[in-house]
Amino acid sequence: VGTYSYSNDFGAPRSQGSHQGNDIIAKMGTPLVACVDGTISRLSRTETRLGGIWIWIADARGNQYYYAHMDTIDPELRAGSRVTAGQVVGTMGMTGDAKGTIPHLHFEIRPSGGGSINPYNELRAVDPKR
Repeated sequence: VGTYSYSNDFGAPRSQGSHQGNDIIAKMGTPLVACVDGTISRLSRTETRLGGIWIWIADARGNQYYYAHMDTIDPELRAGSRVTAGQVVGTMGMTGDAKGTIPHLHFEIRPSGGGSINPYNELRAVDPKR
């Protein structure tokens, strides 16, 4: 929600290997919304080394959506919580290995819970600014 930008950076070199998602850049604290109706399959409010503060959302078909480097997660959400598309799930941050960079959301799509696919076309398909 708000002003943001992103590019097709899937596969770009990173210190831990090729980038497995797209980074969505916005101001610190910008609200982040669920991209689908689904269930929070897991989350971490405790900052981890790589993804920082993160959530995974699973849709009814088993597709997984990963949000990393968040600043906060809605305090009402737990593993097993149902979310609806457009519901605020947290805020933009720069946690984990993004600390000291710019606020951004690392966003991944994993069809059927498998390997990551490039989410760029899906982001563009639903982008109201496009």
